[in-house]
Amino acid sequence: MPLFTLSFLLFPLITQARSASEITDWYLKDFHSDITVNTDGTIDVTEKITADCGDLPDKHGIFRVLPTRFKLDGKFIETPIKLIDITDLVGQDYMYSESTDQFNHTLTWKIGDPNISVTGANDYILKYRIRNTIIDSRATDRFFWNLSGNQWGIPIDKFSATVTFPPAVNKINTLAYFGTQGSTNSDDLKVTQLANNVINFETSRTIVQGEGVSADFSIAPNNMISNAGLTWFELYDNYLFVLIPILIFVFIFNYWKKYGRDHKVNKSIMAEYEPPKNLSAGAVQFLARGGYFDNNIVTAELIYLATKGHLKIEEIEKKGLFGGKDYKLTKIDKSDKLLPYQDILLGWFFQSGSESLLSSIKKDAISNNKYLKIFQDDLRKYCEDSGYIEKGGATRMIVFIILGVILIVGGFYVGSLNLYLAAAIIISGIIAIIFGALMPKLTQSGAELAWQIKGLKLFMTTAEKYRQQFNEKENIFDKLLPYAIGFGITGLWIKKMKLIYGDQYFGAYHPIWYYGAIGSFDVDSFTSAMNSVTSAVSSASSSGSGGAGGGGGGGGGGGW
Repeated sequence: MPLFTLSFLLFPLITQARSASEITDWYLKDFHSDITVNTDGTIDVTEKITADCGDLPDKHGIFRVLPTRFKLDGKFIETPIKLIDITDLVGQDYMYSESTDQFNHTLTWKIGDPNISVTGANDYILKYRIRNTIIDSRATDRFFWNLSGNQWGIPIDKFSATVTFPPAVNKINTLAYFGTQGSTNSDDLKVTQLANNVINFETSRTIVQGEGVSADFSIAPNNMISNAGLTWFELYDNYLFVLIPILIFVFIFNYWKKYGRDHKVNKSIMAEYEPPKNLSAGAVQFLARGGYFDNNIVTAELIYLATKGHLKIEEIEKKGLFGGKDYKLTKIDKSDKLLPYQDILLGWFFQSGSESLLSSIKKDAISNNKYLKIFQDDLRKYCEDSGYIEKGGATRMIVFIILGVILIVGGFYVGSLNLYLAAAIIISGIIAIIFGALMPKLTQSGAELAWQIKGLKLFMTTAEKYRQQFNEKENIFDKLLPYAIGFGITGLWIKKMKLIYGDQYFGAYHPIWYYGAIGSFDVDSFTSAMNSVTSAVSSASSSGSGGAGGGGGGGGGGGW
C-alpha cells in the first residue's frame, strides 16, 4: 500500500483518473506503440489505444490519421502504409472506413459504427506496416520516426513506445524529443534501453494538443537493414508494362519541345563588361539558371542592394571562447525606387526595424519562408513582365510535377496488385517530374540575355585579359562583386582583382557598405565572410531535420 501511494503521488497526471466533470470530449487514457524494424526497411506497428469519452452522448469511436510521406533535409520520402487489422482487445474486428488525402499525403481510418453510441473507456488495437522507413547513407543508417504524432486533437494522458530492431543491430545512437514541432527538449520523457536492440520511451505527463514524441536513431551500417527495391531484370518479365513509361516519355518530350525548350542563340560567347540591361545581380542569376531559383540569388541581391547604398553589413566580433560570428544589417532609406522583389527582400530582412541580425533571421526560418516564396514569385513575375521568361512556364512545371507525384504515389498503392505495373507507373511519374522541372522557358529576348550573361561571366573569370577595360571603369570590383556571388565565383573574382590592382591596393581597400571585425580590409577574410553570409541566408530558407514532430510516422487523430 505505501508503494502504491508513493507512485500515485509521483505520477498524478498518469495514474489519476479524470472525473466525469473533467471529461468534455474524448481523451486517450493510454497509448502504447510497439514498433518492429525489419531487415527490409519496413516497420510493423501495433498501437494499443485506450480512449475514454465518459458519459458524453452521441460518441461513436476514434479516427487515426497517418502521413504517407515526410520531408527530411529538404527531400520528400514516400512511406506507403498497409493496414493489417483494427480490433478490440479480444480480437474482434471494428467497423471502420478508410480514406486518403492525396493533396496532404495522409491516410485516415475512421473507427466505429455511426449507428452505435459508445461510452466510457474503449480499447482499440491498430496493426499496420510501413515501407521505406530507413534513410540510407554511407556513414550510418538513420531511422527518424515520430512515435506519437503531433496532430492529435485530443490529449494523451499516458504514452509509451517500444522500438525493436533486428537482433544483429547492436550499435544504436538514440536522440529523443518531446514537445511541439521542432522542439529539441527531452524533459518529461524517459528513455530506457531494454536490450541491445530494444529501446523504450515513456512520458511522465499529459501530451497536449500540438505536442508529440520523436526519436532519431543512427545505426551503424551492417547490411542488415535496407529498403526493399525493384531490380531491373524484374521489369523485363512484363514487357507490356514497359510501354507505359515509353509512351509517357514520347508525349511529354514532344510537349516540352513545343512549350518548354529554350530558344537557342547560335553565336560564340564574347566578353561582356557590364551586366546586360542593368539587371540586378539576383535577376541575372535567375536568368542564367534558365528561370530556376537558387539560394545564392538571395545573397547576390542583398549584396547588390548594399553596393547601391540601401543597407550596410557589419561583421560582429565573436564574444567568448565559443562565440559564433554574426552579421548586423542596417537599412538605409533612399529615394531610389526599388523593384517589387527588392522591396520584399528588404522587408524580409528588416521586419522589426532598421537593424537586424542574420542569427535572428535563421532562428525563425519557418516564418521567413513566406518572404522567400513571395521574393521568388515577384522575381519571376518581373522577368516574365519584362519579356525574358515566357508566362505559364511555372504553371506547367507545377502541373507536371504534381502529375508525377500522383503517379509515384499511385504506383506504390498498385504495388500490392502488380509489382511490374507499379514500377512502370513510378518511372512514368519520375519522367513527368524531370520534364516538369524543365518547363520554364526563356523567350528569344531572354535567350539573348542569357547569352550576354555568359559573356559577363567569361569576362569575370578571365579578368586579367581585359586590363584596359578595368582602367577605363570606376568601382568595377564593388559593382560586379554581387554578380560574382551569384555565379559562385567570389573567391576567383577577388583573386583576379588582386592580380590586377596589386596587394598594396587591397591592403588599404575597404568597401563603404561593409564593416569587418578587423581594422583594414583583408581579401581572405572578406572571402570567408561572404561565404558565411551566403550560408547564413541559405539557412534561413532551409528546414531543420531534428526535433519533436520530425521524421516519418506521427500524424494524429481524434474522436467522433
